[in-house]
Amino acid sequence: MLAGTAFAQDLTLSPSTYVDAKTGIDFTNWGTPGENGTGAFNFGFVLPADALQKDATEYIGRLQCQSTNASMTGWCGIAHGGHMPSDLLLMAWPYKNNVYTSFRFVGDYFKPDLFGGETGTNGTSAAFPAPQLSVISTSVNATNYEVIYRCQNCWAWQQGSYNESVHTSLQPGDAESVFVLGWAQATKGPTNPACTGNGLNFGFHDAGYGQWGAPLSNATRTNYTTWTKLATQAPNPGASNDTAASCQAKAAPSAAPTAAARRAVEVNW
Repeated sequence: MLAGTAFAQDLTLSPSTYVDAKTGIDFTNWGTPGENGTGAFNFGFVLPADALQKDATEYIGRLQCQSTNASMTGWCGIAHGGHMPSDLLLMAWPYKNNVYTSFRFVGDYFKPDLFGGETGTNGTSAAFPAPQLSVISTSVNATNYEVIYRCQNCWAWQQGSYNESVHTSLQPGDAESVFVLGWAQATKGPTNPACTGNGLNFGFHDAGYGQWGAPLSNATRTNYTTWTKLATQAPNPGASNDTAASCQAKAAPSAAPTAAARRAVEVNW
């Protein structure tokens, strides 16, 4: 994951609004046009109507990322707590005119593996149920790919010695509720895109990465419950179940990062 760190761009995301024409979902959106018009990235979300009064456990999200050519390649993702290590990561990439997703996790600056370990269930409990993604819509074309989804159990997670929670409600001493989120994007897609578990092989986020604070005062919606009923599709249609031989061969573990490389990533995640 660290190879090529010097070439990654730490790009600032700007706030806006976005209304999905098909569903009417009104997103609070954050995006960047990228470097010289390439590497464009957008992440939008909405929260339940009472999220500022009590901590929400879910959200509806829109992740739109840029492909750099007609082969529709690339991958992108967000960090739900703002950092690459120790946070719940959501990764997305285009494949066969669909957008595939995978929850990932890593304790340091290496390539993230499947959240929950080999089985995807490590750390799940009544207090920390496994994150669940259901799809509202996806789209893929020669310039970008997009997934609109419902993410349940995504603001609190546990794996190994890590357990973290993100608050949506206003905390004592704070003037406003703010999410700290992280993002990353790569120009090259996974080499085995049908594998959504630990067999997935992908490289460094060379098309941008960074961290930003997203105020929540304009992110709640009274129509939230109605919109959740649109999330009827299972993720990753036709994907391998990761038991096939083609998904079992894993890439060699990443080498330990140098001090300089570690600082370069750490400063931005």
